[in-house]
Amino acid sequence: MSSPVPGYSDLEEVEFFGKMYCKIYPFHAVCIPDQYDKDENPYSAFVHDHAQLVDLWQVNTQDPRVLVCRRGRETWRELVNFPFVDYYVQRWETHRVADGTTGSGKNKRTHYSNIQILMTYNRGSVRVYSGDDGADFSHGFRPHILYADGYGTATKPRTGGTYAPTNYAADIDVTEIGLKNFSSRGDAQGVEPLLYDAPESWNMDSPDTTMKFMARNGAGRCRNAPSVPQSWFNQVQRYRQNLHVRRMQKEMTLRSSFWYYVYMNDGLDLDGIHAYFRTEPNAELRELPLKHAAGLEFLMVQMRFARRHPVLTFWLAFWMNFWECNKTIKCVGGPSGGKSTSAEERSPQEKLFDPASAEAIMYRPMLRPQLEQVLSTIPGLRQANSYFTDAQVDALYEAYNKITPIGGTGTTAGGAIGGGGAIGGGRGALGVA
Repeated sequence: MSSPVPGYSDLEEVEFFGKMYCKIYPFHAVCIPDQYDKDENPYSAFVHDHAQLVDLWQVNTQDPRVLVCRRGRETWRELVNFPFVDYYVQRWETHRVADGTTGSGKNKRTHYSNIQILMTYNRGSVRVYSGDDGADFSHGFRPHILYADGYGTATKPRTGGTYAPTNYAADIDVTEIGLKNFSSRGDAQGVEPLLYDAPESWNMDSPDTTMKFMARNGAGRCRNAPSVPQSWFNQVQRYRQNLHVRRMQKEMTLRSSFWYYVYMNDGLDLDGIHAYFRTEPNAELRELPLKHAAGLEFLMVQMRFARRHPVLTFWLAFWMNFWECNKTIKCVGGPSGGKSTSAEERSPQEKLFDPASAEAIMYRPMLRPQLEQVLSTIPGLRQANSYFTDAQVDALYEAYNKITPIGGTGTTAGGAIGGGGAIGGGRGALGVA
């Protein structure tokens, strides 16, 4: 796929193959490159935009080069199930070998030499390594051939003796021995038959080394492993079935539609909430609007209050966040740490900051002198080296005063708000005096 990757230039598009999965809410695709490393290359692509999602789908389902490379990667995974593959390799290697001794007894010392040796390998087995080899379908794709039949001959430089290893083991990345690992669309050239032709017709004399290797080793036909002709595809199917089962289990607990029809729908009224929860398969969730009817009604009242004006939205959001982030501090949540469950139990701090309190400051927008007076009643909140600093109050009112005032053309929001509002009162609802 092609996608901007965080950490690179904003103008640069990085093309990579990798693992992709989708998150239901908010819906987006997460693409983890083959080269991902949490320490050295901790970058992934997160695709939210609809046009980019469409492009991602089209590239991976319609681009012939991508389709060929995907088939090539599948073929490497098929070969993992073969007991062996034949691929003749000769390459120079550096081996460290014992090369004579000096001294005797306790003073005896073995000398070692690094020597160049031409090693030959004929038959091995395929392994595909990933970012987490202990997990199924992890990110990363590194096909290797594991040999255990290596042999060669070399002369030891110090003693002149012969070094002739046999059955030598080597774990070799396929790209080091002239084979493609299909990490880019360019690898599709020369191996198009992987996609378009039946395995029986693959040319064993193809000019492309990878195509020749796969054809001669029976890839796609499982010539060397007739008992597992569909092992890779069965593994994929089982993996997808398990994902589907886990997804359905989550859906039975809470349907993913909740996030779109309720959580993201701030225009939903109480009747709409009741109507949605009647469709939930989870019996406990179906009863939730009835069990917590008072709480939901209170939430609706809060939302009606917040919608009346941007000043009220800002003021309510600020102080609700202030409460959530600081309620465990004694000067905000009181001795109970914000855990009082009734009006009688609430401390002065909770009465001032707890959203469940009818007296809470979040329902009473006010000018800074009024706020300072109210906050001064709470020990430790606005004194020197306090939790709520002058800079924080400055920032609060800098944002507060940028909002259009309620009821007119005044230059300050506070001057137009008046005496604030309160929860409850004669109408039993939030209001602004």
